[in-house]
Amino acid sequence: MDAREYLRQIAKLDMKINIQLEDLAMLRTIAEKADSCIYGMPAQGGNPRKLEDVVIRIVDMEAELNRDIDRLSESRREIAKYLDRITDENCRLVLQMHYIQGYTVEEIARRMAYSRSQIYRFNREGLAELQKIVDGL
Repeated sequence: MDAREYLRQIAKLDMKINIQLEDLAMLRTIAEKADSCIYGMPAQGGNPRKLEDVVIRIVDMEAELNRDIDRLSESRREIAKYLDRITDENCRLVLQMHYIQGYTVEEIARRMAYSRSQIYRFNREGLAELQKIVDGL
């Protein structure tokens, strides 16, 4: 597997979890509105969904979310082991900040007090070393 894609898996899973959290918040709002209708209180927007259907969807979504969070946590631990094997600290930090924490090259350059071109070089060298580590598995 390509080292860059390997690192991007974490970002994609993290993004998926954030979307699931937003969806879950929306479903909880729908459930509250449906609950208001059941107890005779006027609901804002009057959503016709039944409360029990929404609650079932919430439970299912929470279960999927928990599985994804577990996968993300395990993936982060696994990738951290590989990143720890990168010998150059700057390369390791750039890969962690960019792919794991989601910082842009500009943000990393500012935080580490290096130029963007140096950050790109650290990224390139770090990915090359990580690729050797991944290929050696």
